Amino acid sequence: MVKNKIEVQIVSDSGTEKGICLYKQYTLIESGLYGFGIFIAVWLVTIPTILIPIFHFLTVPTGFFAGPFFGYIAFKNRHKVRILEDIKSKCPKCRAPLDFSIKNAQENLAGHCSGCGCDFAVVLPSLKID
Repeated sequence: MVKNKIEVQIVSDSGTEKGICLYKQYTLIESGLYGFGIFIAVWLVTIPTILIPIFHFLTVPTGFFAGPFFGYIAFKNRHKVRILEDIKSKCPKCRAPLDFSIKNAQENLAGHCSGCGCDFAVVLPSLKID
């Protein structure tokens, strides 16, 4: 995994503040190995169905064509994943440091300052991933 950082904005009723968001992203090799694993798994499930009479006329062609398809889809989706780790910034109202970890984050996050009780939103820029 590759670690990166991007600039984010912390927005509240009392103003905005800039911050840094740390995130990880899968490399092309990691994504490729994951997609290849899915490809092999589908084929390994398909191969034993060769021995089943009548049933194999449907499962074998489907499995052999589905393996590369699902492997490619898994590769593409895995490479687009970014795992947010941490956001470092200050509260827009009281300027107290906000340092919180992120689990299962979406594009926009909300938080609460423990110092002044201000509610804020974290606005992440959308990343263009090829």
